Amino acid sequence: MINQNEHSRILIVDDDADSLDIIKLVFQIYNTGYHIDILRNPLEVPSYLESKHPNLLITDWDMPQQSGIDLIKYVRSIAEYKNLPILMITGKMISSENLTIALQSGANDFLRKPFEKSELIARVRTMLQIADNINKIENQNIVLAEHIRFINSLIASIPEPMVYYNKEGIIMGHNASFENIFKLEMFEFKGTLIYNIFENPYDEQLKTKRLLESEHTQDKYEAYIKTPNRTDPTPFIVSKTVFKNFLNEPEGIICIFTDITQLKDLHKIEMEEKKKALIASATQLIQISEMNYSLLKELEMLKNHVDAKGKELIVKLMSKYDLKTLELSWKDFDMRFQSVYEDFYKKLSVLHPDLTPNEKRICGLLRLNLSSKDIAILTFNNAKSVDMARYRLRKKLNLSQEDNLINYLLSL
Repeated sequence: MINQNEHSRILIVDDDADSLDIIKLVFQIYNTGYHIDILRNPLEVPSYLESKHPNLLITDWDMPQQSGIDLIKYVRSIAEYKNLPILMITGKMISSENLTIALQSGANDFLRKPFEKSELIARVRTMLQIADNINKIENQNIVLAEHIRFINSLIASIPEPMVYYNKEGIIMGHNASFENIFKLEMFEFKGTLIYNIFENPYDEQLKTKRLLESEHTQDKYEAYIKTPNRTDPTPFIVSKTVFKNFLNEPEGIICIFTDITQLKDLHKIEMEEKKKALIASATQLIQISEMNYSLLKELEMLKNHVDAKGKELIVKLMSKYDLKTLELSWKDFDMRFQSVYEDFYKKLSVLHPDLTPNEKRICGLLRLNLSSKDIAILTFNNAKSVDMARYRLRKKLNLSQEDNLINYLLSL
């Protein structure tokens, strides 16, 4: 359980001194350890928020200077406090209609005076826990979005045509190489059937169905594809990987096409299979992203469930899904890269034997034409550090100002 005692700050706004004394006494009796701030005039809240950042707001409804409803609306207008837990406590406005008004104005919970001491403490603890969970999930989704953006850029760097589509065969996305083969823009493909590009659409549909229904997650075979630049269908090696949702159910297919006519020997066919592994992490990110989005959505719906039942539901949800921190393993990535571009590091070491292991890694990532920001994500550095590393690399590689670093690495 998260310990809120040492860090949570609670702001109480009430013009009635007796009510304030009772609330303060309740927190003292239960020895919560919260930092309690008191304001008897709600008009002092704006200046208070400029210097302090409460984790929860408790407010009365009926106050002469400003109503609790107007105070709540003001607080909710500040982006920083969009998720701040707000508890309305009142002894006058206690009808069901008043409850509805308070909740619609932005309050998370509503407590009628007189109240049980234990009920006040239970609601405060539950509200703080829910708010803390929501903030953690939102922060995690920011990280997820950045990692997914990185994976998308990694997919775009794959030279082979790649497409992913759902269980019905509807194209959800693809890379630039896929567009180039068919001479069409992305918007002309998304939403269309993948089977239409095959010489035998029905046979391809059956193969996809069998893969999705089997225990296997990968398949590879030869198929003929209709391309606009050739009269006859072109033979391709079709490599498929099933991606799944957070319930481990198949959601669709990630597919890479390898033009057999461009392969010189069996080794190159095997290389295409290895290149497919570069996008394997995208499958996991899609699954985890959907899981976190679903969980966040459920938590958002439970904002108003701040009693004991709501707390129990939150605990149940948190135990149902196993949230894990996303980390891209450099060792795994380095192994995959070397298996695809096995001669790159050899040539680099021969031409530039004084390069450090870290500099060689940067060269490998630049070889994929990744930006400094993308490399920073993969190596867990910041973009400025990567830019400085690029500057040092140019010197070690003896490149002039006119020489392009990426072009040089691509030539190796």
